[in-house]
This record gives sequence, C-alpha cells and structure tokens, in this order.
Amino acid sequence: MKQLLRQLFLPINYDQILFQQYQNCHQRNRAVRDYTEEFHRLSSHNDIVETEAQRVARYIGGLKPMIYDLVSLHLIWTLSDAVKMAECTKILHSR
Repeated sequence: MKQLLRQLFLPINYDQILFQQYQNCHQRNRAVRDYTEEFHRLSSHNDIVETEAQRVARYIGGLKPMIYDLVSLHLIWTLSDAVKMAECTKILHSR
C-alpha cells in the first residue's frame, strides 16, 4: 500500500531529491532551532545508515561559520550534545 501511494503521488526520483536535500542541509540564515528541525526531518526521511559520529559531523558542518568555529573546538560525541552546544553558542553571540 505504501509503495503504491509513493508511485502515485511522489516523483520517480523522490529518494534522490531527499538525499540531495539532506546532503545540502545548512543553517544559512535560519535559527539553530529551525536548522535542527530540518536536519532531523531530512535525516529521518532518508534511509541512510550513519554512525552517531557521522551524523554529528554532518550537523556541525552545516552550521553557520561563526557557530561552527566555536562548536568544533569541543569534543562532541552525540547529536543532542552538538545541538545543545550550537544553541548555547548562539545565545552567547546574541548578547
């Protein structure tokens, strides 16, 4: 049933589109929270098997340069720690 719905309503290259969006997911002018939500959404919709370290690296690599520079100074093992660190860094810079 799910496969039939996909064939009827989604483009043939839908998986490729999702993968490209995931590969190109960056914070740009968005808030950390918005970037994080988009990252989680794309991560959950792609059938990619990544280690936690790979997901952390992908997330940190998509942050704005100012936030990336500060977050990458720390040793971070989990995605939730990376998100917390990015949010804290943003708060510090908004002062």
